[in-house]
Amino acid sequence: MHAPFFKQEAGWLSPVNPAVLVFGEGSGAEAAVQALQAHPVHWVGENAWALTETVRAYPRGMMLSVRGQRGHFHIEVQGTQGVQWLECGGIVLSPSPILEVPYSLGLPVSPLIHPLTHAQRIPAVGQQVAFYLGEEESGGFFTVIAVREAIRFAEMGSKVYFFFYDLPVAAEGFEALYEQGLKLGISFLRLLQPLHVVDEGNILRLSFRDPMLPQFEAIPLTAEILFAGERFRPSPEFSRLAELMGIQTDSEGFLQADNVLYFPIRTNRPGIYVLGTAKGSAYSLQASLEAQAIAGELAPCLTGEILIPDGFARVNSEMCSLCLSCYHVCNQRAITLDLEKKTVYVDPLACHGCGVCAAECPTMAITLPRPAQDLNPHTGKKIRLYSCENSGYLALRSLNLPVEWKDQLDMIAVPCTGDVGSLSILKDLADGARQVVLLGCHEGNCLGGGNRQAQARVLEIKEKLQSMGISARKVEWIAVAPNAPWECQNALRKVLDIKRN
Repeated sequence: MHAPFFKQEAGWLSPVNPAVLVFGEGSGAEAAVQALQAHPVHWVGENAWALTETVRAYPRGMMLSVRGQRGHFHIEVQGTQGVQWLECGGIVLSPSPILEVPYSLGLPVSPLIHPLTHAQRIPAVGQQVAFYLGEEESGGFFTVIAVREAIRFAEMGSKVYFFFYDLPVAAEGFEALYEQGLKLGISFLRLLQPLHVVDEGNILRLSFRDPMLPQFEAIPLTAEILFAGERFRPSPEFSRLAELMGIQTDSEGFLQADNVLYFPIRTNRPGIYVLGTAKGSAYSLQASLEAQAIAGELAPCLTGEILIPDGFARVNSEMCSLCLSCYHVCNQRAITLDLEKKTVYVDPLACHGCGVCAAECPTMAITLPRPAQDLNPHTGKKIRLYSCENSGYLALRSLNLPVEWKDQLDMIAVPCTGDVGSLSILKDLADGARQVVLLGCHEGNCLGGGNRQAQARVLEIKEKLQSMGISARKVEWIAVAPNAPWECQNALRKVLDIKRN
């Protein structure tokens, strides 16, 4: 192991660096720095400053390279102080996205139309003012800003129209803002279709259909100024950071993959966190709460050591062929190369113990500690059922399975269905199993990404069985949610080869 680990009764005790690096600028980064005051903090960003005595600021700084894992990151930073190497146990990312008016609003180019964030610069005393928030607005960030600006214009004597698709009624303090706006005479107008806007030189012609009055034609209005709601778009820095950190992005390029197990602050890499607009506009109002959650996650590092459960993968260096199969499938980037010893190393601080690497290893050089059960006993011609302990196993525990099922099912819980290799499945069939079924996580619900590996293996084995004239139904994969046991039972009913007494 690269760092000293000390065996304890409940796991392994590992030394860690209590320092945290916060990268970014704006309210999200500042909230993170404030929440992490108990730690030594390196703040790297355009406008970074020494917020407290425990903060070292690196203004106009950028990260050049990142090495190491949770608890022991080494980061190369370039800023006004030159190039430096910083050490920390955790990383918090809060870069600023790009603001833009979405094309989907379909607005003409006009000097009377302005981005919402420019509202404070535009004098509009006693004029007719419209606010238009598009269908893409989510999370309420721009809606709250727009309502506050609408109230300000209404207090100056302007007639204000507020066009929206949805209002964030659950956002803290929004209901009071909404009631204040109503009292000031703001017309809140809900849309189901885009607002039609025509520029006539010194005035804007607006028309919309009221969803409560579908029998009427489009309602015409006029406005002298229109403020269009904006949206966040990932800047080029987002993709650079994702590649540098080895973290997965969502479909738009924001710095958190669409996986429910990562919400609200985690990434696929342990020890690297994101908050606020780094994840998109839907999370912009939650930066302070997310900063507190990150502080809670990193609090154990304050003692300088943390306890790791004894479930991480081990590598037998004498058996390792350095084929890099494990390196390519590890979702957490927990595997590093040791070229000098011609082997790989699994960092216990980053390993989730999913077992995907062990299942992919062609030389069986990787093992995981397992409970006292043989994964491949003689099955007595039963159905072997491997269930992920985070999904399928929990669903099965909630079920009262039919008696004839219990007599024929040989159920085994595994850390992840990605831990069940092709050789294990084939050996089960060779040992007499009538069928092998894997119960794994839905897409976007798997912490280690092993569900995709398991599905690929099942598909490959099915094709091989069919080529030999054997029924492909002997091997099945089922996606299961832990809180949907009856759906699990119905799915099993469709695929299980249950013999009737």
